[in-house]
Amino acid sequence: MNIRLKFAATTIAGLLISSPSIAAEIVPHQAMYRLTLQDMKVNGWAESSSGTMEVKVLRDCFHYGLDRHIDFKIKYTDGRETRLDIEERLREAVEGRQYWFWSRTTLNGKTVAIIAGDAERPEGGTLIEVMDETVEDAAKAAGSAEKAIDPAAAQAEAEAKKASEAAAQQQDNGQIEMRLLGAQVKYSWPDDRKVEVDPAAIFPFEALRRQLDSLETGSLQPEFIIFDGLNKDDAYRAVYRPAQVAKVANPIVPDGSAELLDAPAWRFTTQYFLMGSESRTPARTVTSKVHANGIVSDTIIDIGPFAFKGTLAWLKGEAIPDC
Repeated sequence: MNIRLKFAATTIAGLLISSPSIAAEIVPHQAMYRLTLQDMKVNGWAESSSGTMEVKVLRDCFHYGLDRHIDFKIKYTDGRETRLDIEERLREAVEGRQYWFWSRTTLNGKTVAIIAGDAERPEGGTLIEVMDETVEDAAKAAGSAEKAIDPAAAQAEAEAKKASEAAAQQQDNGQIEMRLLGAQVKYSWPDDRKVEVDPAAIFPFEALRRQLDSLETGSLQPEFIIFDGLNKDDAYRAVYRPAQVAKVANPIVPDGSAELLDAPAWRFTTQYFLMGSESRTPARTVTSKVHANGIVSDTIIDIGPFAFKGTLAWLKGEAIPDC
């Protein structure tokens, strides 16, 4: 029997940069950031802006967690106001195979999006047979065609029969096409449905740990495929680039556990491109200074219409579980 493996280019790239050894230790902590407007791509002139971002990174012996609340307000010179409120609750199994997500976006007091569900990555290297869904769809179309369109129905039926015979011939020759099974996602909101994402997709905490491991050895990984549940359709291709900023003479020292910022840190930009989209514009771009313990000391988050800068104002470390 001849088994032929089928891989997408993105899958191969993702597998090549994956690391089986994960050592980075992300510390549980709470943080509060002051937000200011960095850039605006909507009509009008901003008179003032203000906001906060509260972050809680959780950790027990079995899960990582992220609770984040962004509350941002812009006042325009013509008297208009924009109030953006984003809440996220993310949980990921320590071994990186299970993931749960919930997020809600509110604009000017009106909920514009809620996304919720869970996902699971299969055991590494799980293969399944490639099924010719086109043949099945064509057969259904031929069978349900109305008599009023006999010529089209006959053609569809003939094409379906031909494809069926070709598939049977391939099986007779002992050729079976296999592919890697991707992460299985179950959305519970905005509707109940199941999708499969790229086999190379990993979840956010595993992506962060792999990147920190790589940075510790002196290199920034160029990209990962990440499923974070913050889009209702697919995973993202996350592209990483080093970022440089001018040194600040007297950097702001946050209240609380400022000693946690003594860990080595790197600044890089991540652009998130939705898989399957032909757009060359990222869905969001994040530039952050990230420490070896996973703490972000400053960040710029660009979500398209707005980009806001977050400056760490308060930080509190939590106990690392003894597992």
